[in-house]
Amino acid sequence: MGSRREKEAVRSLSILGVHPEQAIFLRYPDGGLTALATTHWAEAYRSPFSHMIAPSQKGAFTPGSVFCGLDLLNDLVKIVQTFRPTVVYLPHPCDAHPDHQAAALLGDAAVAQAEANDPDLVALEVRAYLVHATEPGWPSPRRLGLLLALDASPLRQEGGQWESVSLSPSTVKLKLRAVRSHLSQTWISGRFLASFVRSNELYQPVTRVAGPFLDPSEPAETPPPVEPSPETALVANPVVAT
Repeated sequence: MGSRREKEAVRSLSILGVHPEQAIFLRYPDGGLTALATTHWAEAYRSPFSHMIAPSQKGAFTPGSVFCGLDLLNDLVKIVQTFRPTVVYLPHPCDAHPDHQAAALLGDAAVAQAEANDPDLVALEVRAYLVHATEPGWPSPRRLGLLLALDASPLRQEGGQWESVSLSPSTVKLKLRAVRSHLSQTWISGRFLASFVRSNELYQPVTRVAGPFLDPSEPAETPPPVEPSPETALVANPVVAT
């Protein structure tokens, strides 16, 4: 399944104008990011699906890395320091999917660590996007609506104001083609995913934390468990598109 998801991601990115060589697949375990960010920060985690404790040497971003939070964090820090982005998009820390919560934590920690390592690295702007809202029924309606807008009013505002970016009709159509490229996910949650193809995009600026805050000796608390559903059970491996 992981190989299929990667091929679908490459196809989707190509539609949006991103070349395959610009996509980095870290290949950490599906459904295991919460464990990596907590109980398996420095200890190898065994995937219940592949039964592996490390990426294949051919597929590893860093040779010799294992499935643990520290190795994943180091990979992300290397990517930030190598590509030196000015804007980073991460899952929202309040996303109802546990792996998305962990990805937000690890990604923000990587940005903070990269900034601490490299004084010349320009202060990065981090923007959070939401997929699985804790508010029921969002986004609404659960169907394709190319002329409709994603509505931020039902969403929690504690983290700050949500920003909306309007999309041109041609961009909306490109996004629809890109979403439909993820066949392994659309056949399960097609209506849910189609409901994100709207006339705008939403993101919430993330307040930056001064310095790295994810300490290997003090891993973050385990996020509260979320009852899985057909919509929240879809977990993508960490992917960085540059």
